[in-house]
Amino acid sequence: MKRIAFVTLLAGILLDINGCTGYVSSAPPKITAKVSPSPNAAGWNNTDVSVSFVCSGTTSAIASCPQPVLVQTEGGKQVITGTATDVAGNTATASVTLNIDKTPPVASITTPLQGQFLGASPVTVQGTIDDPLSGVATVTCNGATVTLSNSSFSCDVSLVSGQNTVTIATTDLAGNAGSSSLIVTFEVAALELAYVEDLQLVWWTPSASFTGDWNSFAAFYNPVLPPGYYSLGSYAEAITESTNAPSPAGFMLVAKDLGEGALAKPLDYLNLWNSTGQLFEPAGSFWQPIPPSGYVCLGVVAQSGHNKPDLDEIRCVRQDLTVAGQAGSAVWNSSFRCGAFGICGREAEFGARQVIAQDPYAISTGAFVGSASTTVPPSGPFRCLDARRVKGAADSLWKLGSQDVTLLVEKYGPQLQLEPGEIFLPDDAEYSLNSAKLEWGLLEDGSYSSFNLQVLGSIPTSASALMNDVNSHVKTDPYFADPAFKQWLRMPTEWGEPYITGEFGYTFWGEAVVPPGFIASGNLSRARADVRAVPWNWLFTELQFWLYYPFNGPGRVQVCIVGICYDSQLNESGRHYSDWEHVTLRILNSTRELVGVFMSEHGAGRWFVKRDFGSALSFSGTHPLVYVAKYSHAHYPTAGRHYYKSPFDIVVASGTLYDLTGGGQPYYVYQPAFYTVVSSALPGYQVREPDWVQFQGLWGQYERLKDWISVYPYTSVETGPSAPIVNDCWTNGESGPGSW
Repeated sequence: MKRIAFVTLLAGILLDINGCTGYVSSAPPKITAKVSPSPNAAGWNNTDVSVSFVCSGTTSAIASCPQPVLVQTEGGKQVITGTATDVAGNTATASVTLNIDKTPPVASITTPLQGQFLGASPVTVQGTIDDPLSGVATVTCNGATVTLSNSSFSCDVSLVSGQNTVTIATTDLAGNAGSSSLIVTFEVAALELAYVEDLQLVWWTPSASFTGDWNSFAAFYNPVLPPGYYSLGSYAEAITESTNAPSPAGFMLVAKDLGEGALAKPLDYLNLWNSTGQLFEPAGSFWQPIPPSGYVCLGVVAQSGHNKPDLDEIRCVRQDLTVAGQAGSAVWNSSFRCGAFGICGREAEFGARQVIAQDPYAISTGAFVGSASTTVPPSGPFRCLDARRVKGAADSLWKLGSQDVTLLVEKYGPQLQLEPGEIFLPDDAEYSLNSAKLEWGLLEDGSYSSFNLQVLGSIPTSASALMNDVNSHVKTDPYFADPAFKQWLRMPTEWGEPYITGEFGYTFWGEAVVPPGFIASGNLSRARADVRAVPWNWLFTELQFWLYYPFNGPGRVQVCIVGICYDSQLNESGRHYSDWEHVTLRILNSTRELVGVFMSEHGAGRWFVKRDFGSALSFSGTHPLVYVAKYSHAHYPTAGRHYYKSPFDIVVASGTLYDLTGGGQPYYVYQPAFYTVVSSALPGYQVREPDWVQFQGLWGQYERLKDWISVYPYTSVETGPSAPIVNDCWTNGESGPGSW
């Protein structure tokens, strides 16, 4: 029996060796997975991971073992599985779970801003940390540990005088490191400024009704000082001949010393000019303060009478707290005048000019300087205050963001009152651009008699394609460098035919009639003001509301000749395609208060300051009312008749043209549907300007026009207005009375 069993077993083994047996092994193979590199203590890898497998048989040889796997995909809880098989068909599996995060956390600093100037230390640094995979492990603020609240952080950083680097460093649970740094500048504030509209009249050039004619007219004021503040000079303002003791249109900035020695009394005064004191003429004089060593004086002192001012009248400023300024355009000169009883003669020459900024950080106070010349500016050097050393000047401007601008626009934005019967309504500038053509050519002369325009090219354009078309076609034209080369936008001609004309091609006295289907009237429901935010004089922000009209009709004017007035619709003179008008609001940054409103009035413009609010300028709630002249769109503060001009070409008698305004259809520019912020120069509010804003040409084509209205023959060449960006106020803030 034993021999038979042994032989049977041996035969089974031999058959198995020869592959001819049916014997089956039931034990599975062994398999293990190895990860390289190993995860960190938190269970995360921050690089690609290789997973390899080791296989062995238990009672049977291994038939297959998985190849290594390189895992490059980021993500948590990634399961990698391998299967081993032996020759008997038995299998075994092994798995590993991988967490891979190769992306560093993103640190974003929201406050302060890169390059910001700060007037206080420490500065509160705020921002967020974003790490969507492994999560944030550590955050430091200039080396000090910071605790996150959700994904936000806040820390205080002490500053030293000058430039400071703020660094937020962070790591995530996978060991990735990220950081964000910016540079801010800290300067200790030495001065505090106050905005003063209460200006006391000191001396003015009398009108002809008193003593005769000057060759120009001006009034001079000193600020009424708040407690603890000092004047830095006197204020000068050009006035009209007929004005006596006017209310000034401007304001001044006065200073308080925040540190010992920032301000100092002058040592003495140098007399610059005295009025002659003729009959009925008030006596006045101008004095140059002489500063102590290390100080500068920013302006001249105007004095009632000819006596030297008191040394307490003004303060000089330590020179290191100032930067370069320059003498602006002339406010007044005194070289020639006719005095009492028609006696004319030359007076001692004196030219008055306001000091304006030259250095980028200059703050102008409104003070004037002068010299014994009516044509040559004072020699200087002139100084302005350094915004970086004035409390709340440089740093507060950086704090204005998009939300602030939106709140200011919707709180103070103007309400336009369109004249009853107005047919040339405002519209959306981009809508008009989408129907325009870009044209370019050579203009030999702009006068009517010798006008010669050679059109070199014309292509359809649009709001989105305009600047690409300019770069591709206009700037590549062979004549582009020619001084006579011009570019302009041609608007559809059907936009300019709203007139019923008589036999000789002109409209008789009376109203124009709008034919059916006329589209130049614009669309009030589609109209949109394009808003630009501009910092001005560091303490102020100007919000410019640019209004676009597809067509400017011939001035619907009242013509007055020798006291007899007619309402007239001129046939052609004054008409042109496209019309840009604007209203500017001036905001005091420190209080977010509206302190000035500028109305364009045919381009000459006029400022209204707080003292005018409620009297010369009316409001609807907090919104200034702007009355729009019929057909010409000039802006005025009231309804009624407004002087426009005296035409030089009235043949029979002298005449005057007046704009007419009325309280017709309102246009609520400040409502969200009716404005768009298209541009901002505020350091705290970056706006991507639409490309068309950069267009340098005219918005409208050239036209030969003529009129024959009674005794008013008129011929001209008219074009559309310049692009807004061409205007200096677009970049530098509004100019006009009260600005410097």
